Amino acid sequence: MRHLRRLGILGATAVLAGTTALVGAGVASAQDAIPWTLDSPSRVTVERGGGGGIVVSYDNRSGHDLLCYAYVGTPKTVQNIYGANIKWGLRGRLKVIAPPSDIGVIGEELHNGRGDVVAFAFAAGASGPVTSVSPVEGENGEVVLEPAPPAELSDTSFRPEAVAACAATEDGAEGYTYAELEKSPSGGDGGGLLGSLAGLTSAFGS
Repeated sequence: MRHLRRLGILGATAVLAGTTALVGAGVASAQDAIPWTLDSPSRVTVERGGGGGIVVSYDNRSGHDLLCYAYVGTPKTVQNIYGANIKWGLRGRLKVIAPPSDIGVIGEELHNGRGDVVAFAFAAGASGPVTSVSPVEGENGEVVLEPAPPAELSDTSFRPEAVAACAATEDGAEGYTYAELEKSPSGGDGGGLLGSLAGLTSAFGS
């Protein structure tokens, strides 16, 4: 928890408000869009664990401590979400923005075990499996992030792909000052689904 507190995450309660906010169609207007860094050396991968569980990994080479959201699901949905985020940029709250036409599809994927939303905090330079988190109220009323069990993709008929939106705030800034968007590499099998999120080290306990 020491690491999570020092991340300086803005508005954690609002940022981690849940799946609905994460895949909502609306584009927040709290601030001008921050362009995504699309050529970051960072990398996201995803793979299935036993029983259909997913393992999301991140290689954080951004030079920043990051707060991230990742949507894991079918290749077509992941590609559409990636494209929508490129188009709209990061506006105010950190979330994975989905095209309005895909909202119903995403809801169906989540309901049927074909999609999942993961939030995580990852230190600069860390690499390995991420620990998903959820916001809780701390001892002094502050919002802190604690590990949360990841969901399982109960539909094991495909290899999942992922898109991750990550942001950082410089000391003293009132909003996010850096944002990077990553999509897992194509796998080439399992119907052409994206490859796995691998090699991320948990940021917790650092």
